[in-house]
Amino acid sequence: MFKPLTLSIAVRYLLARKTHKFASFVALISTIGIALGVSALIVVTSVMQGLQDRLKDNLLGSTPHLIVSSDAALDAAALKALPHVIAIAPFVSGQALLQSDNGIVLVNVEGEDTLDLDSDIKKADVPHDKLTEGSFELYADMGLLIKLNLNLHDKVRLISTQNARYTPLGLTPSQRIFYIKGATPSLTGDNSIPTVKGNYSDIKKLLRINNKSSSYRLYLSDPFLINETVEKLPQNLKYTTWQDSKGDFFKAVAMEKLTMSLMLFLVIIVAAFNILSALAMMVSSRLSEIAVLKTLGMKEKTILLIFIMTGSGCGIAGTLIGLLLGIPLTQNITKITELLKISVTTQATELPTVISPLNISLIIAGALFLSLLCTIYPAYKAAKTDPVLHLQQGY
Repeated sequence: MFKPLTLSIAVRYLLARKTHKFASFVALISTIGIALGVSALIVVTSVMQGLQDRLKDNLLGSTPHLIVSSDAALDAAALKALPHVIAIAPFVSGQALLQSDNGIVLVNVEGEDTLDLDSDIKKADVPHDKLTEGSFELYADMGLLIKLNLNLHDKVRLISTQNARYTPLGLTPSQRIFYIKGATPSLTGDNSIPTVKGNYSDIKKLLRINNKSSSYRLYLSDPFLINETVEKLPQNLKYTTWQDSKGDFFKAVAMEKLTMSLMLFLVIIVAAFNILSALAMMVSSRLSEIAVLKTLGMKEKTILLIFIMTGSGCGIAGTLIGLLLGIPLTQNITKITELLKISVTTQATELPTVISPLNISLIIAGALFLSLLCTIYPAYKAAKTDPVLHLQQGY
């Protein structure tokens, strides 16, 4: 049972530095190690979470979260009622060859009817509502425009073999002249297929999609919850998700975040083992004092609690110092990198950080648990000390 006497003895053992200097030095090093590990973990996890959220906004803002298609008419109301779906819009997509005077490139073509979309949905891709039906205008990937040396209002030809028709001359693809209306940010790699976007009806005519089949683009409140939405889809529907095109990239980001967190957590583990070493030296040097306490009637459970509290004090102190260091460092990480002349951002942007209470709670809980775990064995050995043997050795 906890008593003030137990706490007072634990604090006295923890702060005693004159008679047990080396053990106190090891305990100090372990406290500093835990503080550095906790603060580094807070900074790294916050920065990685911020980068992941920014990538999610930039990449998945323009990438369809979920596309559902069927050869028959789809129930729009049922699709909008799916978990995490905030809006839906008729959508068509396919592949085509884009031909210009400077070359020919395979592209993805997309068209979306944004007429019924809620105005509060913030979209990072093309403002489709500015493309009128019959204008045959396109918004093209910036990288594609640079590659083919295309300018605004330039004429290009789109050739699609999707739903090609047989004529007396053989299999004839669909082709139409389009005009470059504007550019979209290039968010794909060099080996990725660029995307061009046009009016829903114009792209539908190019791809020769009949009115019987239907396809919808579903907007989710959080793209990372896509699996919960897909599980509720009827089995007869075809669908594609953002994971098909961007899933490997975000898996790599998550793996990097996990790897860096584990490497920094090793610092806390090493520091916690230093607590074990310091407490073991403290117990071995105080065996005669422990024997006196047991002779005076102190129970083994009380002695066990005294040394657990003594060792845990280093872990608690290190965790609190790390917390007090980590949060301000995270909040001022951009200014710190600028002072250190480390260029990680442009002048117009800051290093994104997200201080997650859940992540911080897990870091604190892990550090405290390891500190407590490493005190159990030395405290147990102290509680099992034979008072007769060590009192005899003391005289």
